[in-house]
Amino acid sequence: MISVYAKNGRISDARNLFDKMPRKNLVSWNTMIAGYLHGDKVNKARELFDKTTQRDDFTWTLMITCYTRKGDVEKARVLFDLLPEKKKNRACWNAMIAGYAKKGCFGDARKLFDEMEDKSIVSWNSMLAGYTHNGDISGFEIFRGNG
Repeated sequence: MISVYAKNGRISDARNLFDKMPRKNLVSWNTMIAGYLHGDKVNKARELFDKTTQRDDFTWTLMITCYTRKGDVEKARVLFDLLPEKKKNRACWNAMIAGYAKKGCFGDARKLFDEMEDKSIVSWNSMLAGYTHNGDISGFEIFRGNG
């Protein structure tokens, strides 16, 4: 029900229902955080993120992706660095790489890209998109022989 309210822009109703829950589980926390992010209420989402101890890789990815899409790679990086290694999935890495690349921070994007052990097509495309978004064709050199 929380998800239905949140997806339909009734975030206050979703929060009221969430607050009345006697026991909240990981799904309810993630749903509420995602609802705030969907409604562009990043500060409210972060409050819940900081309040819960029930975080999985999806929870971390939600917040990191939100910050990178808003261009706030500094806040995203703080979370990325706090994220336990075992929870750093491809989506987290790709969100950071895309955020840095889109902002024109190619050194930071490339450093993370090089550190990433399990690159996917999304990882490669994030780098390419960042270079093209900023009109920098020199970045295509990293793809020679790696494609």
